[in-house]
Amino acid sequence: MAIGGAEARRVVTRLVADRIVQGPTLATALSAAAALGAPLPHSRLAELLRDAAPSVRAGACRCVRLAVPQLGPLIELLDDLHHQVAAAAAIALGRIGRPEARPRLIALLRTQPSAEVIEALTPIADEEVIVAFGRAARAMPDLTRPVLEALDQLDDPRAAWLHQHCKRTRRR
Repeated sequence: MAIGGAEARRVVTRLVADRIVQGPTLATALSAAAALGAPLPHSRLAELLRDAAPSVRAGACRCVRLAVPQLGPLIELLDDLHHQVAAAAAIALGRIGRPEARPRLIALLRTQPSAEVIEALTPIADEEVIVAFGRAARAMPDLTRPVLEALDQLDDPRAAWLHQHCKRTRRR
């Protein structure tokens, strides 16, 4: 049974914001907050983005929705020594439309492809991203649906052509 709803968001926000959850379970609470879309205070999120624990930094990246105050720390985390943190920062930056994340996200699409990476690349898609989407759909048929959804959002003739091509190939 999955948790969800306004009450769950409120509880998780309180647990993280009021520092009720600490230590190793903080990363788990941040995962829940991200999954629920629980809003965290900007000041607390800024602290978590600079936490010593990589799992906490990565979890905090996943909680960023609007990154006005967190933009600097997120860009710095693109170069974090821990791959999971750098990847989470790139995904967060991509989702809010920051092109600084594009090179890292394209690399992730090649090495660790996922629907989450495709979703993060969509707002910052350019010709290189569209080509990468086509390659991902061809190499990994289970990613064809997220690629089609991404291409459908782009106002680009190459994206429209690739969308039609992927749909035809998928039917075969």
